[in-house]
Amino acid sequence: MNEKELIQGLKDGKEKYLYILIDHYGKLFHGIIKSVLCSSHEESFIDQCYNDVILTIWFNIKKYDENKGPFKNWLISLIRFKSIDFKRSCNKMYRNEVLSPNLEDSCNILSEIIKTEEKAELIKAIESLDEIDREVFKLRFLEESTIDDISSKLKISKSTVYTRISRGKIKLKNIIEGVTL
Repeated sequence: MNEKELIQGLKDGKEKYLYILIDHYGKLFHGIIKSVLCSSHEESFIDQCYNDVILTIWFNIKKYDENKGPFKNWLISLIRFKSIDFKRSCNKMYRNEVLSPNLEDSCNILSEIIKTEEKAELIKAIESLDEIDREVFKLRFLEESTIDDISSKLKISKSTVYTRISRGKIKLKNIIEGVTL
């Protein structure tokens, strides 16, 4: 099979030609990727990069212009650039893992503390609502009941439930922000 037929088959979206491309150029792809992703922490990404290269070729084959240069050169450029992108992201991930594992743990702990404090503040604010609004909020947001269930349980219309939730949210916002009504 000649190169023009391969290119046309890829441009037509025929999967068969993708397999032919892999058979014909696969070793070249791996060689280029391995030459760029050569650090020990990058080696595990070689297969992922290879798959990404194949997809990039598949989706960008229509951008190939034979007047600008040989197909093999286009492939080599595309693979090198994709491999360099992978190298950058690998190095960024590696730096983040090696340099700041405790920072992430600290952020998670701080986030959990803030969530707990906010939840306690929200429950306190809900407790300050009048009885029916408090019951609507507990059923809807703590017990995750449906509007229909709340309506039948409290013997009020669905539109009243929606109205109480809407007005209750405004009241809660004002309570939490310290605004007096």
